Amino acid sequence: MYNKIVAAFDGSEGSMKALEHAIGLAKSNHAQLAVVHVEKGERRDPHNSLKSGSDMSVNYGGADVKAYEGDVNEIDFSPSDLKAKHSDHEIFSEAKKRASQEGVSVFYEVLKGEPVKRICKYASANDADVIVIGSRGVSGIKKFMLGSISEKVAKEADVPVTIIK
Repeated sequence: MYNKIVAAFDGSEGSMKALEHAIGLAKSNHAQLAVVHVEKGERRDPHNSLKSGSDMSVNYGGADVKAYEGDVNEIDFSPSDLKAKHSDHEIFSEAKKRASQEGVSVFYEVLKGEPVKRICKYASANDADVIVIGSRGVSGIKKFMLGSISEKVAKEADVPVTIIK
């Protein structure tokens, strides 16, 4: 039985399938669901850098939302504290629609940094029972050279990982 589910989401077809699965798990287990989107970090100008662990404002499609760089935010998953922190972020519009159709409460979080590390740290810091992530179906030499984010998350996570094709 799952109580806390983390779904990695980037708006792709694979992540949408993973989201559908995570919503189904959350609904059938009466679990809390956090949908996490990770923006890759960039090197900053050393003269204009933010301290590690600080909040920053990031512009997405004309809307400013908070992103977090540094240590992972710990989220209290208790139902009374679930908030759509970044639900106004455009990447989450379809996720919000799907979750509301199923009556599932969702916490939305935008993280900044290297996706594999951020997803794994987020799940660990928040005592998640499972990470649900989509498979992009990378094949051939590209998969051999790079590996996939979902495979890397499965290898590095401290919690079980469900990869959805």
